[in-house]
Amino acid sequence: MPKLQKINVNFPIAEASFDSGNPELNDFFYNDAIDYLKESYDQIYFIKENNNSIIIIGYIAISCGVVEFSEEMAIKKKLQSIPGLLVGRLAVDRKFHRQGFGLDLIKKAVNVAKKISIDVGCRFLIVDAKTNLKSINFYLKYKFKFTKPILGEKILEELKNGAKPKKRTIKMFFDLHQIMK
Repeated sequence: MPKLQKINVNFPIAEASFDSGNPELNDFFYNDAIDYLKESYDQIYFIKENNNSIIIIGYIAISCGVVEFSEEMAIKKKLQSIPGLLVGRLAVDRKFHRQGFGLDLIKKAVNVAKKISIDVGCRFLIVDAKTNLKSINFYLKYKFKFTKPILGEKILEELKNGAKPKKRTIKMFFDLHQIMK
């Protein structure tokens, strides 16, 4: 059974085996992750195969974040900036795609958000989803919503029609109140 663990600054990343198929996500893992930990920009959790090798199945980088309130969000406005936990990066090695590991990583982030919301304001799990169908549909499948639904639907329509959206990412959120009330 694969194990979910937290990376620490002494983790031997250079010895790890990981290839998400996305050069940007691979580059972050191999070249930036430890620096982000040292600077307290992110905490990074990973799933690895349960053996002596360092075969990384997937990782998620999380930090504090906010979502700017929008009338389109269908929540009661109390604050202009709503606190949440930001998923900075989420990647699964391509050999392990479509096996539920992305959901395992999202569940970890939700559990962290639920824990911190007891002591600190944290309403949402936030992500800047890449504007491609695979990424957006992944988050929609797990009940994330667009912070700006009209823009999100427009981008989805462009993607379905084969067009390339002007924006590289679209902000989405998962409302923790869905599972905590």
